Amino acid sequence: MKNNGIKRKAVFFFGVNTMKDLFLEHEMVQFEKELHDFKFIPVIAQPEENSTWHGATGWVTTAAEEFLKKTPDAATYEGYLCGSPGMIEAGVKIFKKYGIPEDRHYYDKFA
Repeated sequence: MKNNGIKRKAVFFFGVNTMKDLFLEHEMVQFEKELHDFKFIPVIAQPEENSTWHGATGWVTTAAEEFLKKTPDAATYEGYLCGSPGMIEAGVKIFKKYGIPEDRHYYDKFA
């Protein structure tokens, strides 16, 4: 998006298991400043006890669904997923629930 001057609205949910698994966070925060309408939402499945994490927790698909639930024009979105087959299946189910047509679902299942 940055390299090609794309000014589309984008929300990037990045799910990891622990805070130690989170990477490129500073670069994504910088993209929030530089790109037209880009939002980065990291999701930590299991924050360590007594951690300083105050962001989204649990499954990344749950965080995405919470976002879509509050988005009146969700059916106009496209959905891009990368991850395990189970995460992809859960994400596609959520896309369908919020009216995102199947021809706007894109994914890469990791084995």
